Amino acid sequence: MDGAPAEMMEFLIFAGIYLWGALMLIPGIGAYRGTWRRWAARRQHYELGKHSYLGFTLFYAGLAIMLTATVSLTVVLGAPQVVSDAIVVGIAASGILCAASAAYLPRILLPSWFRRWIDDGAHPQDVLQAGRGPYSLRPPTPVRK
Repeated sequence: MDGAPAEMMEFLIFAGIYLWGALMLIPGIGAYRGTWRRWAARRQHYELGKHSYLGFTLFYAGLAIMLTATVSLTVVLGAPQVVSDAIVVGIAASGILCAASAAYLPRILLPSWFRRWIDDGAHPQDVLQAGRGPYSLRPPTPVRK
């Protein structure tokens, strides 16, 4: 009976970490898909680059948090070392991309709607119409150049 509260506490800690990661990953996925774009029009105070990459920062931070919890879980459950090592490589990559997104992300890592918005002059009022893709039910509106 003494072990039950400790096991429950471990479960709650892992659930909390996964929830925290999901709360960051979900808006990040929305940013990459283009369903959440309002953040792009306004640069944040901590960002060093020319454009805001907040949505992409949330994606990579959420991914790093979820992978960190997963590698901890694989160690606790006794998975092979190669599995933990592969996840650690993913943590390092997503952590580096999270830190880099405060200033700049390479063009290849940007979604098409964001690239198109930057190519068209990155006007804040045009961010919602930039690069409407297959997810939009309305016809594309012309973007001001």
